[in-house]
Amino acid sequence: MNAPTTSGAFAVATTDVELQLSEQIPGRILAGAPRPRSGLMWRSDDGLLERGVFEADPGAFSFTFGWEEYFVVVAGRATVELSTGQVLELEPGVAGAFFPGDETTWTIHETFRKGFHCDLRAV
Repeated sequence: MNAPTTSGAFAVATTDVELQLSEQIPGRILAGAPRPRSGLMWRSDDGLLERGVFEADPGAFSFTFGWEEYFVVVAGRATVELSTGQVLELEPGVAGAFFPGDETTWTIHETFRKGFHCDLRAV
């Protein structure tokens, strides 16, 4: 599915979003083979707002956010530890946010999928 650039309403099943391997994680994999993938459902005309799906297989990786992200978990289970010591337990139905500069370590326990909204204006 190509990401539409529209301000109109839309609804997409997260299972129907075409996912591609993420280029942002390789080199930061700590354990296993998480194979992070993502796909866009929508992008604003100026490219600064994105809505999509992220998925990863069991394993562990580190990642530093360069944007503001709101998310809701739709499948699987993961533990995210922030450099501040805060630990987030993520499972279906959990919603939350990450902010620019958040340094995270992800442990994916079960193939994990989240819907996200990214605000790239902070980049």
